[in-house]
Amino acid sequence: MRRKMVVTIAVMLMLAAMPVGIAIAEPAVPAQYWPPSAPIPQPGQAGCTIFSEVDPTPLSPEAAARYKELEAKTGKPVVRTRPVKEVCFNSFSEYLDYMERENSEASAQEGITSPQSYSLVVMWDGASYSGSWWNYTEPIPCGTVNINEDNLYTHNNQASSASANASYGCTGVELYSDPYLGGSGPWSCSTSCGSLGWMDNDSESFYVH
Repeated sequence: MRRKMVVTIAVMLMLAAMPVGIAIAEPAVPAQYWPPSAPIPQPGQAGCTIFSEVDPTPLSPEAAARYKELEAKTGKPVVRTRPVKEVCFNSFSEYLDYMERENSEASAQEGITSPQSYSLVVMWDGASYSGSWWNYTEPIPCGTVNINEDNLYTHNNQASSASANASYGCTGVELYSDPYLGGSGPWSCSTSCGSLGWMDNDSESFYVH
């Protein structure tokens, strides 16, 4: 009798533990907000999201020549973008809540259910996706175009790791040491790069393709 009671209690303890493991599983993060290949930031790992728009400002002749060369090389046009708003968060969950609210409000006002912005590139100021992160939210996805951030402004010379969003057709990101795809480069990164090699803390522009 005593042995049966011990076995019964052991089984009950095992069953009681099972829902706990299920409850703490990480929920899926929509690809619209975060590249699936990118690690989810740890609790307390702060970051920012950068909303960009198409950049209509004219290029210098030297920069224009670089962009034409890139289009000829890749067979795809370059869409230049620039940051228009940066919002920072103390945690990743705070970021997700903000993006859900923004998306819901936009859908309610405009009656649009498809994404109006896409998380295409995430960078971190530490190697192996550590430290603070910043997420580039672009107005169009990858695929038939190369999407270029002309200038990283407040995040120039900070990135030590990066990730691109394959869910929206992105196959990698190319980093340059100066704005407008100038200076040294490109340093080529696939959809996930835990190290940026000789471009570590040196990038000031990029294009994602």
